[in-house]
Amino acid sequence: NLLFAVGAALIGWDAWAYAVAKLLADVATAVGLSLWAWRHAGRQEIDLRPALRDFLGVLRACVPIGISKLIHGLGYASDLFVLSLLVSTSVVGLYSAPFRIFSFIAGINAIYGVVLLPHFARAAPEGPQALRSVLLDSLKFAMPVAILGAGVGALLGPTLLPLVFGNGFESGATSMA
Repeated sequence: NLLFAVGAALIGWDAWAYAVAKLLADVATAVGLSLWAWRHAGRQEIDLRPALRDFLGVLRACVPIGISKLIHGLGYASDLFVLSLLVSTSVVGLYSAPFRIFSFIAGINAIYGVVLLPHFARAAPEGPQALRSVLLDSLKFAMPVAILGAGVGALLGPTLLPLVFGNGFESGATSMA
């Protein structure tokens, strides 16, 4: 993705560069993995009909989650796109710096969720009360860290942004508060 994004920026593409670069990188990755699998696994004579039925059943069951993730993804990054239609690129850049920090922290949150999955899986057969207990235990740990981190980020934003992104980003700190 980074290689395609840098290439798109060098070509001179504007706000659409990252979206197009990400799409091209994902397609290139999918094609590369498919070719690698075909070359190393070879052609196998396997009856895929039972596997396809199972796959379609799982796919049907996952549609609500997929739609939810799609809507979340569109909403998550749409603010930068909409902002780019309304203001100059320098203002978008000022907003984008704190957004990058937010995205990094959101990634840590996602990792924490993945770490909790085995705990939820063990608690699920015991019923809703056991799941609630795991959730509350995880929040007892996560909430103080999140509140402290948000406070530190809001207070140190004017210092943190120039340190991470360079001089000139101090005014972007208001969007961190």
